[in-house]
Amino acid sequence: MNTKLTSGLFGFIALLMASQANAATVQISPANETIIVGGSFELTIQGIDFALTNGGGFTLTWDANSLHLDSTELQIQTELFNNGLGGNSVFITQGLLDVIRVVSPTVPLSGNFNLTTLIFTAASPPGVTEISFIAPPASAWVDENNVELAPALQPNYVGASITITTPEGVVPVPSAVWLFGSGLIGLVGVARRKRA
Repeated sequence: MNTKLTSGLFGFIALLMASQANAATVQISPANETIIVGGSFELTIQGIDFALTNGGGFTLTWDANSLHLDSTELQIQTELFNNGLGGNSVFITQGLLDVIRVVSPTVPLSGNFNLTTLIFTAASPPGVTEISFIAPPASAWVDENNVELAPALQPNYVGASITITTPEGVVPVPSAVWLFGSGLIGLVGVARRKRA
């Protein structure tokens, strides 16, 4: 009985430690945003609940027909550097942002920190679109000794949901209404001609 209790206790402790091992998260804040078509908005990429780390990378993807990334590679690199993260490479293509190995050159990062802020413009008609991380990223996260973290210790990635709306009071008029209206005006013109 004592052996079962001991092994059960060790199993519980191992489960608790495993759940804490991957507690770090790379997330987008705010996670939900509502924006009007043509409007700009900012999203911040954050590191949450990190143990000591010298950095890592992340890859974001989104529907390029719905959202346009206004931030440039140079702006993102500069902000990463200003947040204490140097030695990075930033690549932007249609609907994809790849940040490879952001590194803290002086003091390891821990706890909660901002990586960078991205500026987007809503470019599509109303609807919901997602901004999500591709995991694992091109470059893994490392500890304070620049040793790559084991897969179980790599952070979780949490994306964002963007709702795109039309401005209040503006309701798009379907083309069928315009066609019906022009036909009605034509019929009124024909009726007037017959009377004359």
